[in-house]
Amino acid sequence: MNKNKTDIWIRASVMGSIWASTEIIAGNFLHNLRIPFTGELMAFFAVFFLIAAVTKWKVRGLIWRAGIICALMKFFSPGSAVFGPMIGIMSEALMLEFGIALLGHNPAGYVAGGILAVSAPLIQKIVNLIIIYGWNLVIVFDKSAEVVIKIFGASGLKPSHLLLILFSFNIILGIIASLSGYFSGKKNTGRDFRPEFKQSDDTLYPDFSGASPKMIALSVLLNTAITVFLLILIKGNTVIAGALIAGFVAYSLLRYRNTSRIFRNYKFWIQIVFFTSLSGLAFAYLTGLGLAKGLETGIEMLERVILLTVGFAVISIELRKPESVNYIRTKLNRNLSLALNSAFSAVPEIISSSRGIFSLMRPAVFIEELTSMMDYWYEKFRVEIRNGRIIIVTGKQGSGKSTLLRTLSEKFIAEGKKVSGVLSTAVFENGERTGYDVTALPSGKRMPLCRVNESSGTRLGRYYFDDSVFERMNEELSDSIKSSDVIFVDEIGLLETGKKGWYPLIEKLKSGTDIPLSVFSVRKDITEEIKSYFGSEGITVCDLDIISAVEAEAKILNG
Repeated sequence: MNKNKTDIWIRASVMGSIWASTEIIAGNFLHNLRIPFTGELMAFFAVFFLIAAVTKWKVRGLIWRAGIICALMKFFSPGSAVFGPMIGIMSEALMLEFGIALLGHNPAGYVAGGILAVSAPLIQKIVNLIIIYGWNLVIVFDKSAEVVIKIFGASGLKPSHLLLILFSFNIILGIIASLSGYFSGKKNTGRDFRPEFKQSDDTLYPDFSGASPKMIALSVLLNTAITVFLLILIKGNTVIAGALIAGFVAYSLLRYRNTSRIFRNYKFWIQIVFFTSLSGLAFAYLTGLGLAKGLETGIEMLERVILLTVGFAVISIELRKPESVNYIRTKLNRNLSLALNSAFSAVPEIISSSRGIFSLMRPAVFIEELTSMMDYWYEKFRVEIRNGRIIIVTGKQGSGKSTLLRTLSEKFIAEGKKVSGVLSTAVFENGERTGYDVTALPSGKRMPLCRVNESSGTRLGRYYFDDSVFERMNEELSDSIKSSDVIFVDEIGLLETGKKGWYPLIEKLKSGTDIPLSVFSVRKDITEEIKSYFGSEGITVCDLDIISAVEAEAKILNG
């Protein structure tokens, strides 16, 4: 199946939004019940669905793109837990994609990828624990496991065998998820899923408040450098490191008041102090290095936990500032940005359309519900992403349509947007309108389009239009619109309804370009006809006989 990049991102946004919905439905349920192996069970549902999806849509590169969509949705959503879930989601996506790339779109590839993906949470937990508590934790685990094995008389076992048992559980879970997803995807349910479609909600993204993204980046780098430096210092001198960490915590509490909530969870810190103290004593007893060394080890582990918890919280606060979020969003690939916006719009409907946590009691039915949504959301996203927003500016002659389009084009260009299209400018002689010139964007080339005192060309009313200008402009714009963010057409009128004038251009816009925003100036008497031509969904009409040009400008710029 050979699909262009836009189509792949559309499909990935469908999968990413449904995946994010399973994270919300299953994740909240499992975490609230404090069920063990929640990460592995979440990965199980993810692999189950993703393999069912790629069995249905055999398109290369879908899974890692869906992972990016799902991970970014986590980043842009409210909440403090960001890095762990994002890393987990992307790890699962990349592991699954790797297995399929290695062995192909077949049961063997799905099983290989599924085993790797379901094992990713356990690997992530082990790595996280080593990062947070240091290598001493590995020594404590190894020695403690040897004692437990000796007590139970299992002399043939080694500490590594305990990890092997855990991984074996993950392997079995991965095989079940992979094969279940494969057979689910092969099955044609015939279900017709048609909920009410909700438009994208741009309010999910906060507004700029004036802070500099460069200063945020500098702050992130500075806090990262401090955290890394103190981590290194802990190994050399726990006393000096402890004093500096206390200073870093005080600084963080003063500058980032939200970090205070970290220390309000007294149960968490009681557990941490108890665990690190116990680990220190175990280290002293099991290694025979003495109580002083054990105490130092426990303090070192506690300092690492405090430093990394506060350090990650500070970095997260900086990255989640509205200025940072919006800056990151503006730098995203256009297809990715549009796909992400559509994915956000779908999640509430997907969640409300499912049977929620009751679906988890029957995983096969749950995944069947999710895969039955895919074609429906694909068609909806395709309309939204491929055609983008269409704005029709209308009003009586002299109402300011052309002036508004020119003003908008200048503002979009100032924002760094890629702008294409044609703008009209009235030509006057002795105070009387005698014709129009047309300006091509982005080249700025201006040519006479029509005059009253000509005798050749296509006549419309009292004007004679130069057909060669239409031909040259349509040909020039045919290439420039392919990479545009915004296109203007001024104006669409009776010539276009007769398949002349700018008709080749608007026909090209209708038949498959992926421009995010198109702004058309349209004669008032044919507005409904143009709406029907493009399809009424996703079209906004700004009537300058009803609202002012200033109101229309704000409406278009703010989406």
